[in-house]
Amino acid sequence: MEIQELRDALGEDLYEKAQAALRDVEHLRVISTQDGKWIPKSRFDEARQAGREMQKTIDDMTGQMGDMQGKLEKAEARGRGFEEEIRALKKAAEEKEAKMLLLTEDVTGRDQQLEMLQKSILEKDGSIEALQKAVQEGEERMAAMVRDQQIRDAIRKSGARDSDLIFRLIDLSALQMDGGKLKGIQEQLDALRKSSPYLFGRDHPQRGGYAGGEEKKTEQKGTFNEVNAAIRAAFGR
Repeated sequence: MEIQELRDALGEDLYEKAQAALRDVEHLRVISTQDGKWIPKSRFDEARQAGREMQKTIDDMTGQMGDMQGKLEKAEARGRGFEEEIRALKKAAEEKEAKMLLLTEDVTGRDQQLEMLQKSILEKDGSIEALQKAVQEGEERMAAMVRDQQIRDAIRKSGARDSDLIFRLIDLSALQMDGGKLKGIQEQLDALRKSSPYLFGRDHPQRGGYAGGEEKKTEQKGTFNEVNAAIRAAFGR
């Protein structure tokens, strides 16, 4: 029954008395709701307690949500920090990669320079070997020319009739140079004088060198020119 219906049925005076009487009995106390209905106070208290507990639960959950929101914000901040750290690491890696690329290019350039240097050294080695060979051949030819000069001087002094013929009869392998002096030539000339005296006998030794002297001078000049040319070629001149 609605409160207004009860009020109309009892009348205003009786309704007020009934309500006053009910207030004095604890377990019969009732409370009027907003929609005009009456409910026992015990049910109201239970509902109010349940509401309080529900509010407490809501408050707890709100606090927990606040804590979770704080943790989430901290996590997001840490995430942003991680992102910045990752970007910094990525940038450092890119810089190192660029440096490695430059270093690789530098090493490649150095390798090419080293290869060119090695090639140049090999070419120089070949030139040096050619120079050494030319010098050695020049020294041998010079030694042979000095030897031949001393042989012809000895032949001229011996009074030979034909210096070129006597020269061809000399055993060159039996001769030796010792301190710039030729040994063994006089012994061979004496043996030829004994075995073939007709090859000797001019009253006066030949002066002014020997037959074919100009030819030997030309040959000597040619040897010097060859050695000089070899030296210039070795040094790229």
